[in-house]
Amino acid sequence: MPSERRGSGALKLMPKFDTQYTREIICLYCGHAEHDSWEVDFGDGLEGEIDFDCSECGKRFRVSRVVDISYVSNKAKESDV
Repeated sequence: MPSERRGSGALKLMPKFDTQYTREIICLYCGHAEHDSWEVDFGDGLEGEIDFDCSECGKRFRVSRVVDISYVSNKAKESDV
């Protein structure tokens, strides 16, 4: 279902794609998935925000990289203690 976007004084209809917390960058204009998203330079640090040009339709949009770190702890083997 298209969503309404306002810009330049005119109402524009855009298709709606799932672009929230995905494993790849998804173009919000054409839905193209950037399969090499991990190669995109977001600058220093794990998280970042950049303007990105879709390799399929060429339109520019803002992308944020969100990193979730988790840990697992287990008992050491008796021989390791």
